[in-house]
Amino acid sequence: MIFQNIKYSEKIKLSGWRKISLGSWRPTGDSSVNCESDIIADSLLNMLTRNQGKFKVNHFVAKAAALAIKENPQINSVVRWGQIYRRQSIDLFFHVHTLEINDDLSGIKLTNVDQKKMDHVAAEFEEKLALIKNKPENQFSAAKSIYQKIPGLLSKFLLDFTGLISYSLNWYIPFLKIPQDPFGSLMITNVGYFGIEGGYTVIAPYTRVPAVIGVGQIKKKPVVENDQIVIRKVMRLGMTFDHRLVDGFQIAGFIKSIKYYLENPEEML
Repeated sequence: MIFQNIKYSEKIKLSGWRKISLGSWRPTGDSSVNCESDIIADSLLNMLTRNQGKFKVNHFVAKAAALAIKENPQINSVVRWGQIYRRQSIDLFFHVHTLEINDDLSGIKLTNVDQKKMDHVAAEFEEKLALIKNKPENQFSAAKSIYQKIPGLLSKFLLDFTGLISYSLNWYIPFLKIPQDPFGSLMITNVGYFGIEGGYTVIAPYTRVPAVIGVGQIKKKPVVENDQIVIRKVMRLGMTFDHRLVDGFQIAGFIKSIKYYLENPEEML
């Protein structure tokens, strides 16, 4: 039986410039635009301390990203058949490492993050994280086992085939063992966990996501405020966007929004 893989709200009417953007680059890779932004994280860290472990940085990053997407909805889209389709919901994918278990990477998807209170976002994140950490089998296990058995030369063709089925045709076929819309609206990876202060991550073409955010390690850095140099705790976001979907002013709007929410975390409670 075949179902919809992604629920879309509309097919976006394309401007001449957007058609040029779609035709100029191949899916992600050479269409990538990299940007970075330093977040003053003192208020965020103070919020975490006041709530005594109830929340984590990733919870606030998830909520801030979802609200930024809501305020800049062009990002929440997928390219298929030379057209742009806007998603109905704002779902976020977080990379999760299981290195201490099986030297592997996996991930969790949070659904409708913009509509949920911080308590619910945190609870969903931790519940799904615990499942990944404590249970070897997850939604990606079947697909990974297939790739372990095939020659590496065939992996690209299989990825292209699954992308065609899941995104171009927008089919979800359970017996193929391909997870339904596993990557959502945007991907986030917390490289700060490994002590990396900042950097850019690539958009894997088979995910069809419009953007990836790398969250860097929070470090004390000199910052100029009111013409004075002060020491602040800074978290760097390294972001990669698909230029076929968004241009500079839309990227700027997204960065402005996510920076505002992370520097004013009380707005998300």
